[in-house]
Amino acid sequence: MVRTCNLNARRPSASQSFFPSPVLSGGGREVYDMATKYENTNQQTFSGWKLPPPWMMIEITCNDRLGKKVRVKCNPTDKVGDLKKLIAAQTGTPPDRIILKKWYTIFKDHITLRDYEINDGMNLELYYQ
Repeated sequence: MVRTCNLNARRPSASQSFFPSPVLSGGGREVYDMATKYENTNQQTFSGWKLPPPWMMIEITCNDRLGKKVRVKCNPTDKVGDLKKLIAAQTGTPPDRIILKKWYTIFKDHITLRDYEINDGMNLELYYQ
């Protein structure tokens, strides 16, 4: 997003923020409030880790450019290795033979999708070893 400078505009005071309040695509401020409430009240844990809320699942499309497109639903906190296992379940290819790329970046198995900034609706390139 590009912001233009208006010299006649009033500057925000110290108590005001220059950036607008966070708004999520698909629900606006209500979804943000619901997510904040969930973080503050949810105490479900799995092996010491907080479970992500169910509405935080993302859908990723993987295209192998040979005519096969695979759509997978997962959490942003899942690791790339977990995503490869979900893709392997749909394609029948062993997960260790799958390579996931975006442009020239090859994704490593032990890093989470959130760390790679893989978001809902993204397309990844699927290659086979």
